[in-house]
Amino acid sequence: MKQIIPVATRFIPMSAVATIVFGTLLYLVKGQFNPDALFGTQWGLILLAAFVLTVGTFVFGMLFVVGTSHRFLEHLEEEPCTHTDAVAGLQRRMNTSQVITLALGLWIIGLMVAASSGL
Repeated sequence: MKQIIPVATRFIPMSAVATIVFGTLLYLVKGQFNPDALFGTQWGLILLAAFVLTVGTFVFGMLFVVGTSHRFLEHLEEEPCTHTDAVAGLQRRMNTSQVITLALGLWIIGLMVAASSGL
């Protein structure tokens, strides 16, 4: 755990930002930069909702998952850590936040599937 948290908290946010940027570019290109196609069709509105949910999930993940992971890692790096209640609370918060982020991610994928199937 001490070895994977620094790697995960460094590379996951970068890949999330890249995914959001390329997804936005794809949304604009597929909509041919036409505001009527982007905001006037059900396809465009579903993808816009997925984009807003994606940005919200990213902010939630950065605040709760990554922030809690850094605080959790500080306790793990202490030799005689006597804050077992605090560490247990941080671990619960980190685990719950990860499950919420996963659920939101699945919801985003569902929105994208719905948009691609023409709903």
